[in-house]
Amino acid sequence: MSTHKTTVNQENILTFLKEKFPTGVSNFEIIIGGESSQAYSFSVDGKNYIIRLNKHNTRGFKKDEYAFNHFGSDLIPIPEVYDIGKINESLNYCISKKVPGKLLDTFKGEEFKNILPDMFKVLDAIHSCDISNTWHGPQI
Repeated sequence: MSTHKTTVNQENILTFLKEKFPTGVSNFEIIIGGESSQAYSFSVDGKNYIIRLNKHNTRGFKKDEYAFNHFGSDLIPIPEVYDIGKINESLNYCISKKVPGKLLDTFKGEEFKNILPDMFKVLDAIHSCDISNTWHGPQI
């Protein structure tokens, strides 16, 4: 496990979600994985979401939002980001659409071989993106 992984009190997060979504939160459960954020899945009014939490900053969450807005497509499946903010002074959150799938390192043997063609299609689509207008640093 990463030494940078955020750990949070699950009951505090559920309380936050219930305040944010007064119509009711269901199917609240922890998601294993991630390097620096703790994640939970939940449902509201029949729609499925993910909330990711970290104590570091919102930069990564904002990058995900930017990626969805500029590069998300049928070929590059990036979950839509709905909300980014702070729960308190030390805890940041990002709520996004929950999409089907599983972590790459959970595929084994034949199952892994079977996903390779689709994975290479996604990688090709990513490498075909025009990013010429996204670099704001010094010219190399």
